[in-house]
This record gives sequence, C-alpha cells and structure tokens, in this order.
Amino acid sequence: MSESTPKVYADPIVLKALKGHKELVTQAIFKPESSDPSVLRQVISCSTDGLILAHSLRPNARPNKFAGHDGAVNDVSINPQGTLIASAGRDCAVRIWNNNASAKSTIMKGHSAPVKSIEFNRDGSLLVSAGDDKMVKIWDVAKKKFTLTFKGHDNWVRSAQFSIDSRMVASGSDDKTVKLWDVQYESEIASFTDHTGMVSCVNYHPDGTCLASCGSDRKIKIFDCRSKRLLQHYDAHEKEVNSVSFHSNGSYLVSSSNDSTIKVWDLRKGQILYTIFGHEGPTTSAVFSPHGDFILTGGSDTNIVIWSSNLSPKPVESLRDCKDPAVGTEIFITDKPNIHKLPMEKPAKMQRPGQKENKQLNKDNNFGLSQPPTGRAPKPPAPKADLVQVMRKEALGPCYKMLKPEVKETLDKIVYQLDLCRNTIGLLEQRITSNEDKLHGVMDYFKTEDLNYVSIAVII
Repeated sequence: MSESTPKVYADPIVLKALKGHKELVTQAIFKPESSDPSVLRQVISCSTDGLILAHSLRPNARPNKFAGHDGAVNDVSINPQGTLIASAGRDCAVRIWNNNASAKSTIMKGHSAPVKSIEFNRDGSLLVSAGDDKMVKIWDVAKKKFTLTFKGHDNWVRSAQFSIDSRMVASGSDDKTVKLWDVQYESEIASFTDHTGMVSCVNYHPDGTCLASCGSDRKIKIFDCRSKRLLQHYDAHEKEVNSVSFHSNGSYLVSSSNDSTIKVWDLRKGQILYTIFGHEGPTTSAVFSPHGDFILTGGSDTNIVIWSSNLSPKPVESLRDCKDPAVGTEIFITDKPNIHKLPMEKPAKMQRPGQKENKQLNKDNNFGLSQPPTGRAPKPPAPKADLVQVMRKEALGPCYKMLKPEVKETLDKIVYQLDLCRNTIGLLEQRITSNEDKLHGVMDYFKTEDLNYVSIAVII
C-alpha cells in the first residue's frame, strides 16, 4: 500500500446533489480536466431510464442528455482526454459518444446479450467490456471494433477492468469467480474462487499489484495479483455489495451496497473508517475523485451525491458557484491533495460577530428558546446577518489573524458544523419536494379517472 496516507479530518459531508434521472442510477463518474486531473468539470452518469447525463458543475447548468440505447444503460466510462464517453447497454450494444452538445454516437456490436460493464484503459486507446453472453471483449477505440475475446466464465460477467499498464484484464462473474487475463498472450492467468456469491465489481489498486472485488455474499476481498492469493477479507455490508473503488493513494477503499450505505475502509488498519447514509434504497455506485478528496455516489432513489471525503488535513466545506462573482472568471472544482481552491461565495461586509448580535440572530430565527415559536414563518435574516458568512475567516480578514489559536479552531469548527446542517437541510428539502411531486402526480391521475376525493383518500 502507498506510504502517503492523508490525515482524516472529519466525517464526510454532502456537498452537492445532482438530479436528472428518472430511474435507478447504475453508474456515476467524475470527468477530470485532461490538462490538470485535479480540476473536475463534469459528472457523467447512466441509468436504467436509458439515458446518459453529463452534469456540468457550473451553477444552474442543465445536464447534457445522450439518448440512443434501447433500454437500460448499465455502465459508462470516459476517456482520459474527456472527449469520448463509452456506454454499455441492455440492448447488447457498446456505444462511443462525442462528449459535446452534438451527442453523436457510434454503435459497436459484438456481444450477443446485455452488456454489463465498459471501461477505457489508461491512455484511452482500448476498451474492455463484459456481458451476459459470458464474454470479455477488448475493443480498439480508433477502429471501433473488438480485437480480442476472452472465454472462460460459466455465467454472466458483471465487471471488467484493465490493469494500470493495460497488460492484464480482471473480470468478475455470476459464476462466483474473479479471473485475470493476459492481453498479450490472450490467455487466463488466474482464477480466484473465494467468493460464495456472484461477483458484482472488480477494481485495480493504483499501483497495479492488488485487486479488490465484491459481490452478493456481502464480502469485499483484496487479492495479490503477483502471488495470486487472498490478502484481505471484509464482512462488509448487511446486503449485496454493488461496487468498490480505491482511493488514489491506495490506502482507502469505498464501497456501496443494497443496504443503503456507503462505507470507507482503512486498508492499512484493516477496519472501517466511515459509514455514510445518503440514499433511500440501495446505493448502486461509489467512486473516489482522481485525487481522492471527493466521493461520488449514485442510488436507486435516482440521486447522485457528491461528498467531501475529508481524507486530508483541510476539510472541503462546500461546492460553491463555478463563477467568481467578483471577477466573473470561470473557476472549477479542484481536487489536489491538501490544496483546496474551491471557489467561495463573495465575502460579506467586514463585521466581527459579537455575543449580543448572535443572540439576536437566534431569537429572530427561533433557534433559541428565548421565545416560544409562533404559527408564522420567521423573517429571513438580512444578508449582513448571515451567521455563516460573517464567521468565515475570508469575511473576517485581518481580524482572523489576530484571534488566538484556540479561538480560531473553535470558530472553524462552528462554521464547519453550520455548513453541515445547511447541506443536510438542503438535501432533505429536495427529497420532500420530490415526494410532493409524486403525490401530486397520483392525485392528478385519479382526478382524470373521475374518482372522488373520498376514494382517493382511502387508496392513499
């Protein structure tokens, strides 16, 4: 494992929730900037609704839609240059899309059953796919045709991935095996039979020496690709484990499961680090960003959520607008270890918070117990009384440097906790709105069927 292990600062927090899909999200991945992988511009996702969405991380931007598959899209991958998107569909097709507004695609036929997995290699010249025809195929991206087929699994193949140097391919299957294949010699190298259920995902360690797998047996296993033996075994989740993904430094692993949780594992200590509850129903995918400062998850609730992993000394507080209101230039989310240049909101007018002012703010918002709540909604605070903005060190400016270290630490913790509450409330509001929309839809349906309100109330 890697020697550079980031310090754990605090629990992961929700930074942003992305919408757009109408059904279960099967995969979601970050699209890094090709010239600087620390800069994140897009999130690419796919769903059983048959769509691929490219979510811009700019504020109020609508996702680009890629439609063409006949049925569910099971997996998606993006090349290192960020120009091409590959997708695997239930319609037995592999498609390569131009990642722009034109959304043009090329269909590549080769599988005779639904394709479950698709992945670019490190330089983007090759693709590996796997499907229900029990085949693992290697594709030439430039020629847009498959050049090699691996046969050996006895059941559906759910996952396949290139090794770091593209010399090997790993695959996981419903036949309960994880297999290693030699691309140059077109042969099977090893077959691991440690799982007692179907294997849903395989993922290579960043240094290429190890391989993680997970499956319906609720286990996570890590194999040594050199000695061909089992290194670590985790009784990971209460239900089927859907995905595993290594942190860029190789010391951590994130997993998703049908038990609705996301878990982060410390591989050096061999123990769980975090358990995250962020989706209603199964969590279908979870990946680290290229530098590991963010976690991206998708679920059966149609939501895609970006989390701060907090596996670095300085916490990532929030995803701000991708345009600086002061200068009007584009700023994108950065993902460099220990260097967080996340664009911040425009600082509030300089004001040092006093005890009297804070008490008055709590009173106006009914956060304190100084007066009983009334039936009227509290008046929104004026911008100058935005507690979080006023307390930020960016707003305090030179005054922040004059504070004692223990006061700075307390202030930072308070701001962190307030941001956590704000983000959590925002996510809950989105869920409430979504449920209200569904309820209105049901009511409208029964109205069209000429049913009276009494029957509607009984049915609900």
